[in-house]
Amino acid sequence: MAPKKEKKPAAAAGAKQEVVKPPKLALEGKKWYCEYQVDNKEIVIEPKKMTESIMIYKCTGSLIQIKGKCNSLVLDSLTKCQVIYETALSSVDMTNCKECQLQVTGV
Repeated sequence: MAPKKEKKPAAAAGAKQEVVKPPKLALEGKKWYCEYQVDNKEIVIEPKKMTESIMIYKCTGSLIQIKGKCNSLVLDSLTKCQVIYETALSSVDMTNCKECQLQVTGV
């Protein structure tokens, strides 16, 4: 007789555990990072130079306002977020975003 194979529980086989990371809003070099913000409606980013770019990653239910000109804007893995910005010089990229709104004021 062949030995019986043990079945792995479904939870252990392919379940991903979501790692909770602390929210981050910081300027590092020439790049702004806005990460892991949850239900924060008061995020304001004010780039001082037009060479600064902005990376917004894994935010949920937040309102992000960008006041001033930035070089580029990258939105990645956002859920139910609103982003309002004045001007981006080169590009705006949205990747893996769900139920998001993007508004350009052009001021």
